[in-house]
Amino acid sequence: MEKIRNLNLLNRSEAHARHIEKLEKTLLFIFHFHFSTPRIIANLLGTTVSHARIFVENLEEKKLLRCRGGVDYTPYSLRGRVWMLSDKGVHLAEKALKSAPHYYPTSLDSARTSQLAHDLTAQFLTANWVCYGARILSTDIFERQKSRQTRLGKLHDAVVIYRNQKVAIEYERTTKSDVEMDQTILRTAENTDIDHCLWVIENASRVPVWLEAIASQQVDEWVRTQLNRWVKANTFSRQPNAGVAWIPLSARQKFHVLHIDEAVLLDAEQTLGLMRDSQKERLENLL
Repeated sequence: MEKIRNLNLLNRSEAHARHIEKLEKTLLFIFHFHFSTPRIIANLLGTTVSHARIFVENLEEKKLLRCRGGVDYTPYSLRGRVWMLSDKGVHLAEKALKSAPHYYPTSLDSARTSQLAHDLTAQFLTANWVCYGARILSTDIFERQKSRQTRLGKLHDAVVIYRNQKVAIEYERTTKSDVEMDQTILRTAENTDIDHCLWVIENASRVPVWLEAIASQQVDEWVRTQLNRWVKANTFSRQPNAGVAWIPLSARQKFHVLHIDEAVLLDAEQTLGLMRDSQKERLENLL
């Protein structure tokens, strides 16, 4: 009888530990992205959408989350609702994060929904990594809220660390102009703090364009005219190679491109394996 009692206590203890792990993972994820949905939390926790919805609604009942309705319908917000942290949820998230408090607006109208389809897809891609043990280091919205500034330039949608590898995640939902592509590639090349940058492209026809761009050894530099238009820097110079930024192999080695249909099906280990294989293949092609 004593053995059965001890076994029951052990099972309850393990169940409680799993619940705390789920709770902290969910609160920290929403803390980094400002809001989320049961569809994404299901991916984060490796469970079904119905179970994730019950879990999220329970957290709402416990005053840890708040629900905002009336947002756009997307594949990841089918009911037009998103969930944010309450003041109580922010406190627990900051406690789990074990760092200085960060600014997190808890008013329902503070949720940035103008790019909802993009933001939720970027969340889904990041959740693929976190579910398998990755830890979020930063997100675009988190850094802007932390600094309370919006003019920080282009930031990665998310940066995670997995198996001691820092991976930047970029979701490109719309077609970028030449200037946007060149500037994005150059900024990423100059960022020596990451080991990999994964660009996930929505439009399949643009994947070869991105692959060609990151395979190139150079990109154009651009300047704004007095009329607020972007033009190539070499427009005003006759010097050879003027307005050209060279991308070394060490930087190009960390660039990776996947179509969205492939990316959403891969877990963190599979994606990291593909990126390492890609690096190896590029090196072999140079020999």
